[in-house]
Formats: sequence, C-alpha cells, structure tokens
Amino acid sequence: MSSDDINGDTYRLHVLLKGPPGTGKSRLMRRVHSLFGYPFISHRTSDVGLTGTTKSPGVLCRAPMVLIDEFDKIDKDDQDGTLEAMSDGEVTITVGGEYVVYPAQVRIIAACNNGNMRPEQEDRFDLIYTLEHPDKDQLKTIMDMKLKKLEGGTGGKEHRLWVVKYIQWCCERIPKIENKTKIQGILNKHIDELSDKGDSCRKVDRIIKIAVAIARIKYGDITEPIIKEAIGMVSSVLK
Repeated sequence: MSSDDINGDTYRLHVLLKGPPGTGKSRLMRRVHSLFGYPFISHRTSDVGLTGTTKSPGVLCRAPMVLIDEFDKIDKDDQDGTLEAMSDGEVTITVGGEYVVYPAQVRIIAACNNGNMRPEQEDRFDLIYTLEHPDKDQLKTIMDMKLKKLEGGTGGKEHRLWVVKYIQWCCERIPKIENKTKIQGILNKHIDELSDKGDSCRKVDRIIKIAVAIARIKYGDITEPIIKEAIGMVSSVLK
C-alpha cells in the first residue's frame, strides 16, 4: 500500500493482472467497463489523452478508476503519468518552460503479459494477480459450462427492430444438443490430447462457436461429425 495518506492513498488500491496471452485479462477488464462504465484504455486507444495537456486534464484526472490494457505498450509519457498518479495522486504536465499540476485521485486496474513490465513499474501496484492457462480438468469444466449455456439459446438487447427480428430468427434456428454426453466425451478426449504446457481456453471456445456455425448452415443438430469437423478446423489453423 501507499505510505503517504495525505491524499487518501490508503483507499486507492491499484491492481495488476499479468499472465500469458489468452488468459482472460482483457475480458475481465472489459467486463468491469461494461458494468460500471469506467474508461477502458489500450495502446490502440491511448490517444484519448490519459495525462492531458497544459490546457486541460486527461482521463486520469477525471475518472475515479481507469482500466488500462497492455500497459507496457501504451505511450511512455502516458505510462509515466499513470505511475505518477498512482504514487502521488497528481499528474504533472510540462511543455517547454510551462508546467501545470492536476490532482488525480484515480485507481488503476492494468494488465500486461508476463515479463513485459519493469520492476519499478510493477512495484507501484498494491495487488498483483497472475493468471495462467487452465489445466485439462479446468478446460473440461469450462466446456461443460459452455455447452449448458448453449442449450439455453441466446438473446440480446437490441434497439433496432430489424436487428431484433434477425436475432429472433437466429434463435429459432439454433441447433439443439440432443446427445450432450456423447459430445462432451468427444471434447474431453480432444482436451486430453492437448499439450500439457497449457493451451488457451480460447481454442476450446472456438470449437463450440465453429460447431454452432456449421450446424446453423446445415440447419441441423450439433452432432459428433460436426464437433469433429470443428476440432479439425481449429487445430489446422492453430498449428
């Protein structure tokens, strides 16, 4: 924790999620963004102005919490400004001989891949969580959850009538899982053959999505041949 409590630093905890690609770091932060509306920033969107200018403060000075994906890839000035906000509760903008200091009582949730953050940067975070790829038993549990979710169909909050009608049309044609035990057995066998080094759960997620797409095209059920076809397609492109 921060030792200086003049600016209420004790109540401003900063969280770092780190781990290899495909472990759900970005998804977790996007979920927080969708639930609470806090700004979600990545190196692709950092031009929104994290630190600001001498004329106006940036996102760090206006939001109570900011979510930063791939922290190690954002602009260095934005990195330095974020670290200053985390430790000092303020951001200093210097242009030529002119400078201005903005208060920044912000909480940071950031993500980066393993080994991509400097020790002095990582030291600024109060809570650090390392995410790993699921093992085979966990993958089987994930697949079972996805199959159960699939059985319930899908829906959505759409605002245009034609989109609503299209979704309804798709939902009416979503294939049913008639022999779930058999399909689960095929998926489990595939997972058993995966590398022990840890495969991304994105891979098994793609198998389900491709199987659904094939079944929709054929206007049929998700059957054993379709699952095997999906496994083959995913495996071939990820070699």
